[in-house]
Amino acid sequence: MNNMTFLFLIIIVVMGIFLAWTYTKSGKKWLKNL
Repeated sequence: MNNMTFLFLIIIVVMGIFLAWTYTKSGKKWLKNL
């Protein structure tokens, strides 16, 4: 596994967590406060 594959995997995981978090009520409140 090279560095690009590892970096891409981390980005997918972080984006997945971020998207799941924004669908929660605290995430929606946080988005409105931006």
